[in-house]
Amino acid sequence: MSNFGKTERKIKDLFLSEKKFTYEQANYSVLKCDKPTSSKGECKTDVYVLAQDDLGNQKEFKISVKQNNADFLENLKSATIIQYTIKGRFMSR
Repeated sequence: MSNFGKTERKIKDLFLSEKKFTYEQANYSVLKCDKPTSSKGECKTDVYVLAQDDLGNQKEFKISVKQNNADFLENLKSATIIQYTIKGRFMSR
């Protein structure tokens, strides 16, 4: 299995096992977490998370995995950093 696939699986497993995370000072519960599929080929989103905050508002999180050793890295027109905390673990994109 490639490092890329392992990384995707680790992120997905982390959301599924922890079930809660904090993003922009709001607490979320994971409703769904999976690898999206498309009839048009590989999706740009590697991990999809549907979560609900403490007020009942739902939010979609679309995570794309980028690794330094990847065969293909897309040139991003604008760099966006997404940060979230899952039980003290910090991840960014």
